[in-house]
Amino acid sequence: MLKEAVFVCLMAAGLVAQAQVVKCVDRKSGAVTYSDGGCAANQSGTQILDRKSPEELAMERQRYDEGMKRKWAEQQRDAQIEAQRTANQPRYAGAPQAQGGGGYECRLAQQELETVSSITTLPRDTKAARVAIANQKMNAACNSNAPNPAPQPVIVAPIAQVGRIITNCNPGFCYDNVGTTYSRSGNFLINTQTGRTCSSTGSTVICN
Repeated sequence: MLKEAVFVCLMAAGLVAQAQVVKCVDRKSGAVTYSDGGCAANQSGTQILDRKSPEELAMERQRYDEGMKRKWAEQQRDAQIEAQRTANQPRYAGAPQAQGGGGYECRLAQQELETVSSITTLPRDTKAARVAIANQKMNAACNSNAPNPAPQPVIVAPIAQVGRIITNCNPGFCYDNVGTTYSRSGNFLINTQTGRTCSSTGSTVICN
């Protein structure tokens, strides 16, 4: 099997040129050898590759060269597409640009920092810690010394005061038109879902 694999590699590399190739098998041991001539008397021979003319060899060489040129052109095209995609990739404003190396590990670290910096669902302290760790990794991978990005201000939208209509009450609870339950506490109502204190004006309930 090893000799056959070596032969196949030689064939693929183009080392078998004009000579014919004969497979010789020892009648006793079964050992296989290859020859560009005849086999020994104790071997059986099978011709597996005919001798090729100079014209056939030239045509094969031309096809090989054309195939290699196409492969090289495809690789160049793919490299240009990847470079353009990377250049056009949007970057998050909160992540600093690395001043050092720009290798693969550096780009991965920059992307991780951008991703962490853009998360809006983490608590402020947790996000700051994760951003600091990602920034340290980026500096190590890019051989840079960029400071931690400034934390983004947290904007809290005011809670809209929504009036709801009380549709039913009993001695302990009231219920509005969307199914919310309120516990009665003197002149006030307590939203049992949020714990907010509410007041009623007529049949309309407004919570603080």
